[in-house]
Amino acid sequence: MDEMNKLFYNVIENKRKTLANLKDSIEDTEKDLLTLMLEAGEDTTDTQHRLSDSELRDDLAIFFLAGHDTTSNALSFAIYFLAAHPHIQTKARAEVIEIFGDGDDAVYPTSSQCSQMKYVYMVMKETLRVCPPAPNTSPRKNTENFDLAGTFIPKGSSLTAEIYALHHNPAVWRDPETFDPERFGPGGESELKAGTGLPWLPFANGPRQCIGMNFSLAEQKVVLAMMLRRFTWTLPVDSINKDHIVLGKGMGILSPKDLRVDFIRRF
Repeated sequence: MDEMNKLFYNVIENKRKTLANLKDSIEDTEKDLLTLMLEAGEDTTDTQHRLSDSELRDDLAIFFLAGHDTTSNALSFAIYFLAAHPHIQTKARAEVIEIFGDGDDAVYPTSSQCSQMKYVYMVMKETLRVCPPAPNTSPRKNTENFDLAGTFIPKGSSLTAEIYALHHNPAVWRDPETFDPERFGPGGESELKAGTGLPWLPFANGPRQCIGMNFSLAEQKVVLAMMLRRFTWTLPVDSINKDHIVLGKGMGILSPKDLRVDFIRRF
């Protein structure tokens, strides 16, 4: 923790120096979250409402955790499901090869190429349905009495949206325990549910929707495309995840337990 705190404080100090040297010369579209938080503090004359270094450190820590652990676990789950369903892995690889070609050259997907990966995206969305890394939203307290679908919720109650339960609800999804990327294909189950509510919610929704959603989805597409092109993979015969995914115990983030995979280079 001392090393991590030192890293975060160094990032804050370096960013503060950079902003002092480049003041008013950074385009809004180029500003990262730390830049915006530091500028917000400079724009207020009320020093009590400026974020202290320790508060900035806390924010950096949560963005670091939320931005890295969730995506890495989403990729781990995707790798598991592709290993557990070889025919899906084969279909996903065929799409990647069609877009990028085959061979031992290094390929780094562009944004336009990523947008062409329709089936890989379907695999990603189904992975996030079955195993959403963030299984629920942060608790919120309601400020007044209200009725929710026939249930009275008194003022001051602690409420959270159970994303995992929603994604596995048979009243919402057909055969919810079955991994089926076709749900998210043209004319599939997901498309038919459009406008009927929020059946797929791995990044939450509304004003508190995950700020890193698009970045995470881009990361997943790039990594999966590069891995599918270079490797094939299977689960070891003695894997504890052989018959179904076993979930680990994380700090509010869903992760696979003891996931081991056998990779074979294609070239």
